[in-house]
Amino acid sequence: MGLERKNYILSELDLKKILKINEVAQVLKASPSTIRRDFEELANEGLADKIRGGIAKKNYETDVFRLEKGQSPKDSTAEIKRRLCHMVAQEIQDGQCVFVDGGTTFAYLMEFVQEKKIKIITHNTLLIEKLPPVKPEIILLGGNFSQEFCVNTGQITLEDMKRFQFDYALIGCEGMSLEENATYAADIHIVAPKQLAIERAATRFLILDETKINKRGFMKFATLDQFDKIFIDNGTQIKRIHADVVEFKGND
Repeated sequence: MGLERKNYILSELDLKKILKINEVAQVLKASPSTIRRDFEELANEGLADKIRGGIAKKNYETDVFRLEKGQSPKDSTAEIKRRLCHMVAQEIQDGQCVFVDGGTTFAYLMEFVQEKKIKIITHNTLLIEKLPPVKPEIILLGGNFSQEFCVNTGQITLEDMKRFQFDYALIGCEGMSLEENATYAADIHIVAPKQLAIERAATRFLILDETKINKRGFMKFATLDQFDKIFIDNGTQIKRIHADVVEFKGND
């Protein structure tokens, strides 16, 4: 690893605490594989901790590490994701067909829909890890497995998706811009399933935590007005879109 690149990564890591491979690759105009090797080198030197899709500052304790170690999630990030899934689950009724996007947020969804008689179509393998007995029927889409994002992707995934019409599409994102009316994905390979799900769903939800607001990602995949509701957790807050107006509504 070049000294200049190493110094940049360590400086950004000290500032941001968590760095993602694709974000750093884009800024440094390097390939993701190059940055992945850089991250591995820093981890091996004891200068960072490896996490899914990136690295974190050494000993930076978040719910990600606690969950990976099998400890109880105490960090607000985990609770935010649970609240988001709980809010979304209340919209879903028995008999409906729901597409669930990739992303760690949706790993908490089954906790809140396990008694619902619904069909879940997903390429997100996190949904079926340590899955308890549940009532929903889960159809896992085929495709090329991405270890970085824990989803199946590619043409097989898209062809499988075209067999279904969805009552709901639950979509995650890397970032969203109110000014640009845009949502962003972290990688080109995960864009197409998002776009196809939006196209084939009667109702489309965008789910994100407030750290994603006004954050740009690698690639745009949809405009905000393509979504019927946008769930953003700030305590228990829902952001709704009506025509061109964005308004905030609390859950109190």
